[in-house]
Amino acid sequence: MHLMLIHGAWHDARCWEQVTAILDVRGHSVTTPTLTGLGLRSDELTATVGLDTHVADVVSALGTQGSPDLVVVAHSYGAVVARQALDQHPAAARGLVLVEGWILDDGQSMASVAPEWFMPAMSRSARDAGDGWRVPPPPPAAFGIEGVETARLLGSLVSDHPLRTFSDPTRLTGAVDSVPAAAIVGRPGPVPFRQWAEDHGLRTFAVDTGHDAMLTAPCELVDVIEKAVAALP
Repeated sequence: MHLMLIHGAWHDARCWEQVTAILDVRGHSVTTPTLTGLGLRSDELTATVGLDTHVADVVSALGTQGSPDLVVVAHSYGAVVARQALDQHPAAARGLVLVEGWILDDGQSMASVAPEWFMPAMSRSARDAGDGWRVPPPPPAAFGIEGVETARLLGSLVSDHPLRTFSDPTRLTGAVDSVPAAAIVGRPGPVPFRQWAEDHGLRTFAVDTGHDAMLTAPCELVDVIEKAVAALP
């Protein structure tokens, strides 16, 4: 099995290292792109980086790595990026698995579907500590992380995220709906990931941990990813 793992907001590809190590032992091949301006690419972050920038990153990765055997696994904000990229190139992958993923319809943005607290909190954070356009990483608890060591690990992986990606509308033709998809959801939290998945008719699989399952329960997450992929049509 070949997997492309797409990280979410504030993170970079290093968040998948524990998951990648397990997948490698189990004989799977893995690609883990880092989106422009985040983590190891933080020196590329500018006020012009938006959703389309990140979609182009994934389209580029699909162009060199995509195949009928590829399954894209996308976490959180990465689900928005991956769905738009696959809408442009639906034949590039045989499946899509969303992990605690935001799911938007054409013309929607994260700001338009988010709980009412989300954008005021993001905008305030950007105004107070990000020159009005960069959002500093939220505290570890916001990602469902409580342990000191895991929180320290998270802190080494995250960086400021461009605010505009949360308000940029997604552009979908509907082609992404032809890509078989499933969703993995964690423990209930302030964002309705399970409800969005069910509203879009996706089969859901549960992982008993918080939002950043790749850091808090990597082995369990790999188990559930394998189950979700096996269940794809």
